[in-house]
Amino acid sequence: MNRSALQIATAIVGLLLAVLAVLMLALGTGSPLYIQDDLAHQSIALDNQLRFAGGLVLTIALVLFWHVIPRIERELTLYRVFWGMGFLGGVGRLISMVIVGPPPPSLFALMVFELVGAPLFIYWQWRVALQHGVVRRGAEG
Repeated sequence: MNRSALQIATAIVGLLLAVLAVLMLALGTGSPLYIQDDLAHQSIALDNQLRFAGGLVLTIALVLFWHVIPRIERELTLYRVFWGMGFLGGVGRLISMVIVGPPPPSLFALMVFELVGAPLFIYWQWRVALQHGVVRRGAEG
């Protein structure tokens, strides 16, 4: 439950977000994530939306590295907002899976990480904040 481990784990997630964002921005529906669905150049709206989402994801990754990771024990609200976004994204994937059908295995794995990892990372950060005296047990920062 130490601060450095949380910073490293968050940095790994941030790096993966940045790589995913660059793939979405650069390749849109031509991304390797979507090749099996043969979406390349079939849906202008989907390609446009993926590239927009890529910009958002890249911004999140940059803010994680620039602002959150260096002061991870103090950035409770922003950290929770980012993980909350991931969790709600996982809920969206789950709804899609129920209504439309199962996604490719890589996207299914992301959904599981979003739904399970988000609460775990939020708890981990709270424990680190508690150890550093930023919050008291039973209190929020």
